[in-house]
Amino acid sequence: RRVHGVHGLHQCLMMMKSTWRRCMSSRAYFIEHPDAGSRLDRWALQNLSCNWVLVQKLLRQGKLYASRGDNKLRDGSSRLSVGDSVHFPADLQIVQPSAKNDAELKQMAMQLRSRILYKDEDYLVFDKPAGLATQGGTSIDVSVADILPLWSFSAVEPPRLVHRLDKDTSGVLLLARSRQSAAHIASLLEQASGSSIRKTYWAVVVGSPPRAQGSVSVPLGPAMDGDKEKMAPLLLSAGGKKATTQYQVLEKQHNFSLLELTPLTGRKHQLRVHCAQVLKCPILGDFKYGEEVMKGPSVTQLIGNRGSNGKHSNGKPRLHLHARTIQFPTFGGKQVTVTAPVPSHFLFSNSLVFNTLSSNIAITKQT
Repeated sequence: RRVHGVHGLHQCLMMMKSTWRRCMSSRAYFIEHPDAGSRLDRWALQNLSCNWVLVQKLLRQGKLYASRGDNKLRDGSSRLSVGDSVHFPADLQIVQPSAKNDAELKQMAMQLRSRILYKDEDYLVFDKPAGLATQGGTSIDVSVADILPLWSFSAVEPPRLVHRLDKDTSGVLLLARSRQSAAHIASLLEQASGSSIRKTYWAVVVGSPPRAQGSVSVPLGPAMDGDKEKMAPLLLSAGGKKATTQYQVLEKQHNFSLLELTPLTGRKHQLRVHCAQVLKCPILGDFKYGEEVMKGPSVTQLIGNRGSNGKHSNGKPRLHLHARTIQFPTFGGKQVTVTAPVPSHFLFSNSLVFNTLSSNIAITKQT
């Protein structure tokens, strides 16, 4: 009995040690009303000290999940409810409210108000400038999410993000002004096909697609490129997800084309990957998926003729991808169409002028 007792005590101590290690290696955060309704992945991106790539990696590894009673929510698209606990590695920190100067944020919020294209009691659409991140994260100083508390207007709560644009993508960004309107849009966006929300983009690409119009249906998924993760064509059997993009060539000039792109699915970097790796005409300024082409003579000569317009401070061309139009239904069934004017960095020198762009610089904001 004595030997058995010692052995049992040893097992108990080992179990306690294992449990202690697990507790020390992870942390939990309990969801309250302001975060209710958020997706797990977007909550993590906005509230933890990590970027989107790390969020997806932690989800795949099972190190980021939410608990609701005895159930564990491991899908990044899971909606959080009050009382859920989000579990994540202990080395990640909760991002505290930004210590940015309040006066600075208020000034930015006021300046960006002039870019609001549509507003009703449920929704708000504004023209996001290129270079402004949608949400906070590593090395992000300020984002759209930072200014939302200053855009409540007459609503009882600040607007909510219901989709996102890449930092370097400009154009229409839809915001929901209540939890109910956010849930309405989320349910429409999650429809597998035939969604009543339609988004169109304009892109200047290097080269031209093989046909004047068509559709690309190539599954996409994360893949490693050296030590970096990128999206790439990936078979469904290997973990890829369905991705479909419709395209139309609006105009050609020399070795460049202006495309209208309509994504029927919402995969990460979908338009950029489909253009660069399927249509073989990367978006101008896309060094992530078209670096070799961006270093080619046609691009360097074009940018060299443009002065500072359309370039970053490092001399590289800006990403020429613009969320042009969004169409969505309100609660009452009203169809709303909002169009964002073409950004200034889409304007070219006399060596390359798209007539379509020149005639659409100042366009009617909404219909």
